[in-house]
Amino acid sequence: MARRPNIVMLVTDNQSADSLGCYGNTEHETPRIDRLAREGTQFLRAFSTSGLCSPTRASILTGLMPSQHGVHIAMPDDDVLPKPADYDVTREFRTLPYELRKHGYATAMVGKWHLGNHRQPGHGFDHWVAFTKGHTTDFYDNEVFRDGRTERVTGTHIVDYFSEQAVDFIRDRDRDRPFFLQVNYDGPYVLPPTVVGADRRNPFFERFEHQSFRPFPPLDDRMIRSVVVPFDFDLDPAEEYTLASAFNNLWWTVRVHNDQMTRANIAAQNALVDRAIGTVLDALEAEGLADDTVVVMTTDQGNPYGQRGLWGHPPWTDPPFVHDVTYRVPLLVRAPGRVPVQRVVDSVVSHCDLFPTLLDLAGIDAVDIADSPGRSLVPLLAGSGDWVDEAFFEAETARAIRTREYLCTRHLDGTGATECYDLVADPEQWVDVADDPRYATVVSDLCARIDAFFATHADPRYDLWNGGTGQAMVSRYRLYKERYGKEWEVTTKVGPTFSD
Repeated sequence: MARRPNIVMLVTDNQSADSLGCYGNTEHETPRIDRLAREGTQFLRAFSTSGLCSPTRASILTGLMPSQHGVHIAMPDDDVLPKPADYDVTREFRTLPYELRKHGYATAMVGKWHLGNHRQPGHGFDHWVAFTKGHTTDFYDNEVFRDGRTERVTGTHIVDYFSEQAVDFIRDRDRDRPFFLQVNYDGPYVLPPTVVGADRRNPFFERFEHQSFRPFPPLDDRMIRSVVVPFDFDLDPAEEYTLASAFNNLWWTVRVHNDQMTRANIAAQNALVDRAIGTVLDALEAEGLADDTVVVMTTDQGNPYGQRGLWGHPPWTDPPFVHDVTYRVPLLVRAPGRVPVQRVVDSVVSHCDLFPTLLDLAGIDAVDIADSPGRSLVPLLAGSGDWVDEAFFEAETARAIRTREYLCTRHLDGTGATECYDLVADPEQWVDVADDPRYATVVSDLCARIDAFFATHADPRYDLWNGGTGQAMVSRYRLYKERYGKEWEVTTKVGPTFSD
């Protein structure tokens, strides 16, 4: 049997599709990512399962939705919520690295984990170099957990450090086995405080400092009116954390919206990430591996940095905002001899599709990813096969369907009204047509599809719409307590470790 291909998955942090040149951005410089797109296949309509990084990262690894794996919000760091030493929210599921390792792959994760305790390899990983936090507050002074110990990384941008570690793994690999390497970059990030104002330590900043950026529309009203001071300050720790974050987020978004230095900072972070990705691609070339390696580039989710007047994550507004600026993500696949070159696919696809796709490209058949809605993209790569153009995503109290023509969002009863956008007439999703009689049949059909999808796929344990819980933290803790009773709680108890 022919040797299986190596797999390198490059996952950036909070990088919206429209921040890249290959997706139409003319203000940023991303030549290496753009070249990767030309050398393989580019998906124009790829979507994350959530608007927050921990849920989406869990979905990439498991092929499951947040309401299946239970991670509904960004995992709090240990200084906010201490967790068990063996805490790994993916451990109870079949994961991509677990399955690849079972089939002979050496597996490695370098970068941001944000799915539990960083001091142990995630389920299925062998080599392990992990950022010790989930939230990046400094690009240049950080701790990582490498080779069983914590070490300080100073004077080097954390994105560059992770590329260096990835290159070391490629060079020092077990040459008798194919490898799976996931590189989780902590950039461009696009959240405070790292992208607020100038970053003169970034070597690309001067290039953008005086560039004229297209102004974004004024801040969306939802960003402002969602922060309400409660009269009852007897809050759960998770609520205190969420409330403090809300005030902080409002303050800095008002401060930096359309700010020149912040825009230059964001452009510079995108350029630095682009260079780092190029470093890994160059290492594959230098080692003679480019033709034997499947390279996937995506992000956890797209963070708006002013587009459509929005910033940050969906839970920053009440009800959560659900738009393409967050959920549409870059997805590039390069695999010489396996994936067409210079191909553009405009079918609607999901992060859940990555797990079965990579198994398919590796020649691994007959794997049951239990209850996964994911579908192999290989037929689309080959330009054949039937495909239903739909993707589903969540934001705790919001559930949505995205087709070619429409984006429809249902909100949990009592938390918001149904929204629907006609993407042909209104691609930036400004005009909600849910109450327009001309769209009544369309809205009814889309809502029925949302309900049917989650009735099929949501796990009762983690279905927040029907009394289920969440892993570690949720953003609407009090809401669920009021709905499901004072005994309702989130959990930090992971089920038994998955094994065939």
